[in-house]
Amino acid sequence: MNFSSLEFIFLFVPLFFGVYYKLPERWRNAAICIGSVIFYAAGTYKHPYFLLMLVASTVINYALGMLIDCFPRYGRHWVALGVIANIGSLFFLKYAGGSSGILLPVGLSFFAFRAVSYLVDVRKCRCPAERSPLEFAVFMCMFPCLVAGPITTYKDMRRQLCRREYSLAGFVSGARVFIIGLGCKALIANNLSALWSRVGALGYSNISSPLAWIAIIGYSLYIYFDFYGYSLMAIGTGRMLGFDIPENFRDPYLATGMADFWRRWHITLGEWFKKYIYIPLGGNRFGDGRTLLNLLAVWLFTGMWHGATFNFILWGLILFILIAGEKFLWGEQLERHPVAGHIYMAFAIPLTWSVFAITDLGRLGEFFARLFPFLPHGEVFAMSGDWIKYGLQYGIWIILGVICCTNLPKKLINKLRGTLAGDIALLVLLIVSVLLICQNSGDPFMYGNF
Repeated sequence: MNFSSLEFIFLFVPLFFGVYYKLPERWRNAAICIGSVIFYAAGTYKHPYFLLMLVASTVINYALGMLIDCFPRYGRHWVALGVIANIGSLFFLKYAGGSSGILLPVGLSFFAFRAVSYLVDVRKCRCPAERSPLEFAVFMCMFPCLVAGPITTYKDMRRQLCRREYSLAGFVSGARVFIIGLGCKALIANNLSALWSRVGALGYSNISSPLAWIAIIGYSLYIYFDFYGYSLMAIGTGRMLGFDIPENFRDPYLATGMADFWRRWHITLGEWFKKYIYIPLGGNRFGDGRTLLNLLAVWLFTGMWHGATFNFILWGLILFILIAGEKFLWGEQLERHPVAGHIYMAFAIPLTWSVFAITDLGRLGEFFARLFPFLPHGEVFAMSGDWIKYGLQYGIWIILGVICCTNLPKKLINKLRGTLAGDIALLVLLIVSVLLICQNSGDPFMYGNF
C-alpha cells in the first residue's frame, strides 16, 4: 500500500481516521502502531519477513536505548552494536541480499537511520532514552514516515509522541497538503515517468539529441515531483494525526550551486549525513585536506546508500567533485553572480541525474553520446522527428513541472488558502488525480526502493 493507491485513499484513510478520532487520546498511539502495521503489511504481504524485520528493529533498538541509559559506562559499545546491526543489515541486504534472493525490506534505509540517530543522541545526552515501548514504536513505525521519510529524529519528535495538539483546522490543513502532494505525484511525476520509460525502451542509441535532452529534463522533474509529492503526503498525513513533520524540500531547482541544491533537496537526509557522519569525522575543523576527505566519505556513502550498482558510486563522486570545487574554487563566483549559478545548475542537475538514473555504464555512455553529439561516437539524429512526437505528447507536463518548480504555485496557494475558490481547486485536483491513478494503477514511489 502506498499513499497514491486507491486502497489507501478510499479505504485506509477513512477507516483509520474514523477510529483514531473516536478513541480517547491515551489510546491513539496504540492506534497508530496498529494502523502502521496494517499499512506496512498490506504493501509487503508477499514478503512477511519485511514486517518481522521492522518489528525486530523496533524491539532491538528500544532495548539498546535502555541499555545505553542504564549502563552509560558501556554506552559506546551499545551504540557500536546498534550501528553494526542497523547499517550492517542495510548494506548487507542492499549489496548481498539480491544475489541470495533476499530482497531489501521496504523502508529499511529510513527506519535504520531513525534508529541510529536515536542511539547516538541518547549516548550524547541530547535526549533521554524513551522508556515507553509504545511511544518508541510510534517513533520508529509511524506510517506517514515509514516507507520513504522524511527522516525524523527522536530528539525533535519526543514531545509529540506523548502529547499532541488536535484540531479540525490542523486536520483540514493536513488534508490540503496531502491533496497537493497527490497532485504532484499523479499529474506530473507519473506522466514524466512514462516518458523516461518509453525513451529507455527505444534504446539510447536510437534516439535523437533533442529527445535525449527532453527525456533527461523530464526525468529530473519526475524524480523531484515523485519524492516531493510523497513528502507532502507524509507531512499532510502526519498533520492529520497531530504531528508536525519537518519539510523535506525547499525549492531545490532554484538553487545556484550544487551545495545549495543539497541544502534544499531531501533536507532531512542531508541533515542526517551532516550530523551523524560529516561532523563526527571532523567536518571542516582540521584543515582543507581533512575537509576534502570528510566530504568524500559523505558523498561516497550517499551514493552507496542510494544503490548497489557502480553508477551510484560514480554519481556520489561527481557530486563530491562539484561540491568540493564550489567550496574551494568557483563557489564565490556563483554567489556573486546568481544568474550564472542558475545557468550552471540548469546543466548540472539533469546531467548528474542521468548518471543516477542509468545503472548500466554502457547505456550511460550511449545516452551521453546523444546528449553531446560532438563527443566521440556522438550522433545527432535531429531530423528523425522523434523529439517532436514525444515533445507534443509530454511537453505539457514538462512545462507544468517547470512552472511548479518556481515560487508561483506557492504564491497562488497562499492567496487561495481558506477561500471557496481554493477549496474548489483542491477538490478538482483530487478528482483529476484519482482518475489518473485509476489509469496508472497507483505507480509506486521511487524512493521507497532506497
